[in-house]
Amino acid sequence: MRISVTGENEVLLVARSLWGEQVGSFESIADLLRAELWSRRVGSRRTVVDAVARRMGPAVALDPDRVKQTLADLERVGDLTAGDRGLVAAAPLRVVSLGQGRYRLFGGPATRDLSRELALPLEVCGTDRLARVPSGQTSAFEDRVASAGGLVLSPERWSGVDRSPPADEDWLADLDAELDTNGVPAGAVDAGGGSWQAYRPERGGSQRERWDPRVTEGGGLWRVWHGNGYWVYAWTREGSPDRATGARLWRDDAARTVFALDRSAGSPVRLVARASQLHVDVQLDSLLPRAEYRLLAVHADPAETDGERALRIPSDVWPGLSSVLGARLGLRVETT
Repeated sequence: MRISVTGENEVLLVARSLWGEQVGSFESIADLLRAELWSRRVGSRRTVVDAVARRMGPAVALDPDRVKQTLADLERVGDLTAGDRGLVAAAPLRVVSLGQGRYRLFGGPATRDLSRELALPLEVCGTDRLARVPSGQTSAFEDRVASAGGLVLSPERWSGVDRSPPADEDWLADLDAELDTNGVPAGAVDAGGGSWQAYRPERGGSQRERWDPRVTEGGGLWRVWHGNGYWVYAWTREGSPDRATGARLWRDDAARTVFALDRSAGSPVRLVARASQLHVDVQLDSLLPRAEYRLLAVHADPAETDGERALRIPSDVWPGLSSVLGARLGLRVETT
């Protein structure tokens, strides 16, 4: 086998052949991350981010924080699969039908390879990929998706809202049952050297402001920033997990628990949507559970409102979505 070395000029030429002058854009970074994980299948966040930044170094200096943010965006919408302890994995191809020949694509290989497999150009904006299939060709397109190892799903099935529980008192009761069944002794939940914070909805303000590092007594939801660079969550009845029996929670379960506690305390957070004739811009100040966030995101295009990132959702879809969020999470939805 003969090994050849690719020089800086060649790397730049290849990059520009793929993304034109958009080398270093969110679109190019997202595709590099997809390609990296499609070849690795699984890796730590740090390893994947460093590999992408290093690989593009000869062509463009990528800010690792920008790569990290793009990776987080891909995780939230389901383009990548997030695991415990900082691991991420390639996600299988899933194609969501939005009606009228429009499909959102998640997972699978980089866009150029996926477009070739599906024999259709794909529209790309940020981390979003959209296929517009001409009338009468949807069956053939869905057959090609199946041949590529993918599935065509409805928005409800893709997001998981058809099989995930609402954030309510029953959810909190299930956490207590989990504690009784699988709770571990005080100090057994690995805090990685950090200090536990309690979630207290009665503090008011945004959900970020409701975490209190001074509390050590009382039960409920707790979090700690682990020394390896990720949040660890736990549920207790009597005090912080270093003092009481606790059950460790996945990040998504913790996100659902936050809304259940807000609802139980009668202190829901607001979701503000700005409406125009054609669309609604939604700015999220809270970390929605995965199912509800994906239901929003699958209908949305990326947008910017007052310099802040937002989700732009068609006006005819928004009433149904806002009703779902209110019922499932207890959110106080305000449309202006």
